[in-house]
Amino acid sequence: MRQLLILLTMTVTLSLYAVTIITLDTHNPPRSLSLQQGHTNTPPLQKITRRSGVLIARMFSYFKIGSPKIDLVLHSHKIEAGGHVSGSFHLYGGWFTQKIKRLECDLVKVSAGKSQPIQPVTTVLMSEVIEPRDQKEFPFRYLVPEALTPTDHGCTYRLQTKIVFEDDIKTFDHDELIVIT
Repeated sequence: MRQLLILLTMTVTLSLYAVTIITLDTHNPPRSLSLQQGHTNTPPLQKITRRSGVLIARMFSYFKIGSPKIDLVLHSHKIEAGGHVSGSFHLYGGWFTQKIKRLECDLVKVSAGKSQPIQPVTTVLMSEVIEPRDQKEFPFRYLVPEALTPTDHGCTYRLQTKIVFEDDIKTFDHDELIVIT
């Protein structure tokens, strides 16, 4: 419900923004645009539409609407302390093309409702571009520390995955990890 309200608010705001830009550019074009009108095949309205499209894409990514998603798929969620956990990161494209700066994964302990980072698992620096509806997969393997206490009702473990985009916008995923003896 909250995302629908945000989407509606953004749509109205962007519509008003587009009308304002079109009105201003039509009645009082910038000097550079008025000088170019005789030498270009691109009408001013198309330039404005392109500019508004970029703005809409950035606002959607900021509110995480249609953003790419990350999912860590593990071969097994149960692992012994000191054992290996493996799987793969699945990256799914959103509505718009996005440039990815890095992918991070941390081991986090959750007890009494509080998260406590245990250890960084991996950080993958990248300058990947993910297109709309594109899918990419990256292998994952991690040696779980031997000092971990077994999972019980008061203590659980998570692998928290974060993907950071070009404008420092982040998308999160977490997967439960059950440590057994």
